[in-house]
Amino acid sequence: MKIESINIKNFKSIEAFKGDARGKNIYLIGGNGTGKSSFLQAVWLGVTGKNLPPKPVTSGAKKGLIEIDLGDYIARTKFTNGKPVVFEVENKLATTETDKFVKAPRSFMEDKIGILNFNIDEFFSKSNNEQLKYFSKIMGADFSDLDTEILENEDSRKFDKKELKTLEATLDYYDKEDLNKEEVNVVELSKKIASEREKDNNYSKVQNGVNERGVDVLDIKNKIADLQGELMIKEREILDGNAWIKDPINTPLDIIAFKSLEDSLDNVSEINKKVALAKVAKKQEEAIEILEKNIEDNNKNIEDLRAKKSKRISELISVDGLSYDTEEERFLYNGLPFDKNQINTAAQLIAGMKIGASTLKDLKILKVDASLIDKNNFEEVLTWAQKEDIELFIELVDREATKLEIVLDADN
Repeated sequence: MKIESINIKNFKSIEAFKGDARGKNIYLIGGNGTGKSSFLQAVWLGVTGKNLPPKPVTSGAKKGLIEIDLGDYIARTKFTNGKPVVFEVENKLATTETDKFVKAPRSFMEDKIGILNFNIDEFFSKSNNEQLKYFSKIMGADFSDLDTEILENEDSRKFDKKELKTLEATLDYYDKEDLNKEEVNVVELSKKIASEREKDNNYSKVQNGVNERGVDVLDIKNKIADLQGELMIKEREILDGNAWIKDPINTPLDIIAFKSLEDSLDNVSEINKKVALAKVAKKQEEAIEILEKNIEDNNKNIEDLRAKKSKRISELISVDGLSYDTEEERFLYNGLPFDKNQINTAAQLIAGMKIGASTLKDLKILKVDASLIDKNNFEEVLTWAQKEDIELFIELVDREATKLEIVLDADN
């Protein structure tokens, strides 16, 4: 499907234009304000029936017409001051009056055209991030779900990195053997020492008592006749005392062991401090491991989400050499970024045109500003468009021109 002819009457600054394009390129030559944009707007409006400006009729006229002959069909837009616009598509192959005009003409043309809103010059003038937004808008693509997930993972990673830095900065050295030790209970140790002291006192008392009673026994034996009863009691006490002494539970620690026990009370604070420090440090190490794992997971999630986003973008376009760098969030052509300062090269301009062409269907028309590219480079662009069977609307700036000149390739 190609544009065979264009007929415009009373559209904005264009009072009348009629020309046969026969599917060839159309050159629009003129300075600013001569009507290049109005002509392009008329053609794009004429094949879609959409985006009619608020006041389309030429000043002084009452009604206007845009008629685009597409071979088998004619797209016709009629507009009158104060009345709704009429858009119709005439089927030139129809054999009956019933089939002469296509039902639901805008939907019909949308299926034939694809997306005509891609503006190559506007695309190149944007930043990397804006290029993706522009591309997504014209393709009706929505990456907000992936962008939200990426942002959430980046926020989580940022938080974990901050926590990790704080923990690493405050982590104290500790002896890992201290982790296997138990904290000493000061109260229990003090009780044990007091108990041992009391045990030693009791032991001494009992031992002294036994010795004293041994002396008494000698006296009692001398007075056995008078003191038999007392002797028996004392002997019993001696027996009981010896039995108590022999019981291991009543045996006190030796001097060295007791001194060691007392010394341990002096060291318990240091021991407990080391054990507590080791436990805190161990928890910090475990927290650091968790944060490092979280950051690693975030990095993997971000990488997967960006790959998913890149894949989704790639599925929207089928342009050889065109790819999307999710890390830098920018389009690449043959591995190199689009540079708006380099759009005067044929390769760069063709790359942009390939994106635009990927959005089209049966009707393959593109508009392009050729004023920033030299003749030799533009010959490459024309050759590519001819090979791809694309009809170009080419803007050329002539600052000295006072009116628009429309040149049809078909006339050359």
